[in-house]
Amino acid sequence: MSKIKIGLSACLAGENVRYNGQNSLNKLITQDLEEYFEYVKVCPEVAIGMGTPRETIRVVRDGELQLRASRSNTDYSKDMRDFAKADMKRVADADLCGFIFKKGSPSCGVFRVKIYNTDGMPQVEKTSGFYAAQVMESFPWLPVEEEGRLNDPPLFENFIQKTFALGHWKEMLKEGLSHKGLLDFHQYHKYWIMAHNQAGLKRLGKMLANRGERSVEELASEYLKEYSEIVHRPPTSLKHSNVLYHLLGYFKQDIDSFDKGEMVKLIEQYRENHIPLVVPITRLAYFAKKYKQEYLLNQSYLRHPENLGVLNRL
Repeated sequence: MSKIKIGLSACLAGENVRYNGQNSLNKLITQDLEEYFEYVKVCPEVAIGMGTPRETIRVVRDGELQLRASRSNTDYSKDMRDFAKADMKRVADADLCGFIFKKGSPSCGVFRVKIYNTDGMPQVEKTSGFYAAQVMESFPWLPVEEEGRLNDPPLFENFIQKTFALGHWKEMLKEGLSHKGLLDFHQYHKYWIMAHNQAGLKRLGKMLANRGERSVEELASEYLKEYSEIVHRPPTSLKHSNVLYHLLGYFKQDIDSFDKGEMVKLIEQYRENHIPLVVPITRLAYFAKKYKQEYLLNQSYLRHPENLGVLNRL
């Protein structure tokens, strides 16, 4: 698959657009992920005409949430909301498969952005940045993450897999939406979905099997909404282990008792966090190739980007 487009806070790409005239260059984003991602950058604060360097802004609770300058108290709420809404057409046209935002930013933060009262004191309440909130409202199925959280292996792996899966979804749409295309997508990602929620996998399967009178467009919209909710949080090691045992079942007629016993040991060692997920995954992929299990070889669960080494840390 060619590079997929990802939205990105411009400061993370090394652009000197922060309030202090500097940047927040992130090498994981600009080096490690560059092989896979094409970035569509934005700095909402610069976009609404704030200079660089500039006065800092923060989210203030004064009835409704407002975006104000920390010293002059200038209110940028309307400018930012107007820009964010208008920019959603550009985001839609870019056909993004994910978005990486700057942590803590009053415009771009996703999680736990500070809220201040009118006296300048931080509150217990937290929110999302004005621009990021608009992106999430406009595209609820779009994978979003903050750069700091990408250092957490499960969150990183889940974000990568979600963006790749959405890239696959968009390729399916380009080929022409069909019921067969939806079924193929579901089958390709079957075990990755199972790793998140086995009951959710069954619900999606029933949704596709019991199409009823729904148009393929309605079915796709319903499927994408349910699928996005299922894969929102990273899988646990227990759920991964469940998938590994399911995959092992494909080889019950092929491998002998010794190989089966060794494979069970690997799964249990992974489940108990003694070895990374890459070890049992690699062994199962080997069996799939050796015994020509084409269905498994075409499962996204066994096809992680090796250069990123995401499974080495899970």
